[in-house]
Amino acid sequence: MSLKRGEGRSLSLTLRRASAQSASTSGYSRHQKKFPNGDTYTGGWRNGLPEGEGRYCWADASTYKGGWKNGSKHGLGTYTWPNGASYKGEWQNGCMHGVGSFKSPDGTCYEGGWAQDLKQGLGKKVYANGDIYEGLWKAGKCEGPGRYRWKNRNEYDGEWKAGRMHGKGTLKWNTGDRYDGEFKNGQEDGIGIFTWADGSTYNGFWREGCKEGVGVYRPAPTENKRATTPLERHTTQPADLPRWRRRAPRWRRWREKGMPHHRGAATRRMHQVSPCCGRLGLTGMHLVQPIEVPGRAAGRGDRAERVFVREYEAGRLVREDPIAPEELEAVFGPFRRRADRAERRQRRRRRVANKLGETIYKGHRSYDLMLNLQLGIRHSSQQVAKEPPLKQLSEEHFQQKLKQFFPRDGSKATPPHPSTDFRWKDYCPMAFRQLREVFNIEAAEYMKSICGDQALRELASPGKSGSVFFVSHDDKYMIKTMRKGEVKLLLELLPKYAAHVEKHPHTLLVKFFGLYRVTPENGSKVRFIVMNNVFQNALPIAKQYDLKGSTQGRTSATDAPRPATILKDLDLDIKVKLEEGWHDRLMDQLAADCALLEELRVMDYSLLLGVHYRSTGWASSPPATDKEDEGDDDGDTPHAPMNGGVLAVLPQRSAQSTTDGPESPQQASPLRAAGATDEISHSMGQQRTQLGMNVVGTALPADADSNATPEDVVLYFGIIDILQEYNMTKRLEHGYKSIFNNGRTISAVDPKHYSRRFQDFLKKVFV
Repeated sequence: MSLKRGEGRSLSLTLRRASAQSASTSGYSRHQKKFPNGDTYTGGWRNGLPEGEGRYCWADASTYKGGWKNGSKHGLGTYTWPNGASYKGEWQNGCMHGVGSFKSPDGTCYEGGWAQDLKQGLGKKVYANGDIYEGLWKAGKCEGPGRYRWKNRNEYDGEWKAGRMHGKGTLKWNTGDRYDGEFKNGQEDGIGIFTWADGSTYNGFWREGCKEGVGVYRPAPTENKRATTPLERHTTQPADLPRWRRRAPRWRRWREKGMPHHRGAATRRMHQVSPCCGRLGLTGMHLVQPIEVPGRAAGRGDRAERVFVREYEAGRLVREDPIAPEELEAVFGPFRRRADRAERRQRRRRRVANKLGETIYKGHRSYDLMLNLQLGIRHSSQQVAKEPPLKQLSEEHFQQKLKQFFPRDGSKATPPHPSTDFRWKDYCPMAFRQLREVFNIEAAEYMKSICGDQALRELASPGKSGSVFFVSHDDKYMIKTMRKGEVKLLLELLPKYAAHVEKHPHTLLVKFFGLYRVTPENGSKVRFIVMNNVFQNALPIAKQYDLKGSTQGRTSATDAPRPATILKDLDLDIKVKLEEGWHDRLMDQLAADCALLEELRVMDYSLLLGVHYRSTGWASSPPATDKEDEGDDDGDTPHAPMNGGVLAVLPQRSAQSTTDGPESPQQASPLRAAGATDEISHSMGQQRTQLGMNVVGTALPADADSNATPEDVVLYFGIIDILQEYNMTKRLEHGYKSIFNNGRTISAVDPKHYSRRFQDFLKKVFV
């Protein structure tokens, strides 16, 4: 649901009339207004218009609470309609724009991207009838790769256009039948493979839902005593308006020479959406299950050993010739094997890509410390999981500490372990559990990544602090050792940090998941913080930058940097042009994050930036040789390689291989997604876009006179090292370095100046 077209003008007119009545029309203040038409407003006020945070209530019972800018809804806010529908998310110039969630009284809900009051980008919609669509949207309709799941477990995974199945995809029925291939306007059209539940397949050409031209039919294996085939099925496609509903040809059953044949076509049936959804919601769609018919009884064994070449005209079989499997292999085999080798080589390159760090093995200097950390986190996570959900964090939750002694031989509360005795301390366990929930981190997934069977990896310290870094086996979590002063500062700022990240879901600040301390018997205390890895699940990073906005000494002093080398401000030779809308979102979020850090008197933080050049793909990975591919038939080759749920190729396949499912979006090659940020995020398996992850842009030369060619890039970035307070030590450092250098160019400056310089520098980097 959206605002009525005249509502924005009437609101603006009402506000301007009120501004004339306001005693003060300049400067920011808090006002409470009641307008002649019955509307009320309470919140920030500047120059006669709402500004900052405020709540507006319309006379018809509609309400909005959130950010305002120049009298328009802007920033984060929640709008509630009179019928109970609501939207919570980002706004821009009075429109739903950015990322947000919409809920309807009939149970329909949508969470994902928006643009000008319409669904746009990556999103998930749950319909009132139980159907679910996850994928890309454009102008309020399904467009691009996406997956639609019916309540009865039928499913389509593939490409969409204007709300219809269009492109390459897979349509599966709950009976086990499936079609892999090309679609056009909601019908099978192009090259495709239909697979029956018994393993029989037809591989050929389709037109407007019917078989057309030459194809290959492979009967099911002889051990199957019965075959099933869809008599014919009716499909419905999603649509926003009933005007394009039309009648389509019905499926018919053809039986010639004792063999079943089917003719496919799609008919559409719509379910009307709730009035509260209006033009913002799509209708659901419905699939009638295929009907099973008895298989061939006589002569089946003889035919099952053969392969048949068939020719169709508009779904009618006009010719059928048997062909030996070896003859078919001689014709199509080289093409299939070539495609299989290329796919295996691509997967191998991704599998063997070098991971940073040294795996901690038994006998390693950090082995006991890793065991202590894993045992402690597993124990703490299990303890806090028993507690009921929290409605709101209180001051008491930020004072809690969970302590446990872990003897080597075990106890009633702890298991035996091969390490020495140690003591465990968990700071603010309930507060960090709440933070993990805000960041959509499940307790089981958290424990599996850090405390599972896989060992952690130790990284060389990249900074001057001397901290030790560990990374989980799946690269999701970074674990860093901390000084006592850093722990104290984090505990002090944690309440404001928690409120900030809950209010700003797209915050660029490093995400904290847990704060712990290990004290080995007769050993020193070791404090850890668990946080997100900015480069988790990233494409190969060609360059890494640590940007602070200062210039004094900010260079890596490396002539030929490697991908693992962290470059600095003076090494930056590019500026990045972001997609439309992303630059404003980035600058707004930077301003909000820096305002918090300035308030907390924190400085010396930096933006960690990773750049992936799309032209190089996986070139940074070791190449796979053809020799490695020979005889590599380990069964892990997917029969229908997918890209974010989109069928990429249609190789010849055996009846056995066609019964397997398609490759999931998480397993797909993200490099085949040649689209924008939302498409890359979808192909990488993300449920929603996140600022700082898979951000698409164009790298331009920083020097206008340079002859360098612009290149398409994918960016990963986040603000790190936010635990440095501007204390007396930093004041002395600033005073000393200012004697020899320009005080404005050094890193150690007061938080207000640091924040302003940091933002000004990044405005030049992101254009």
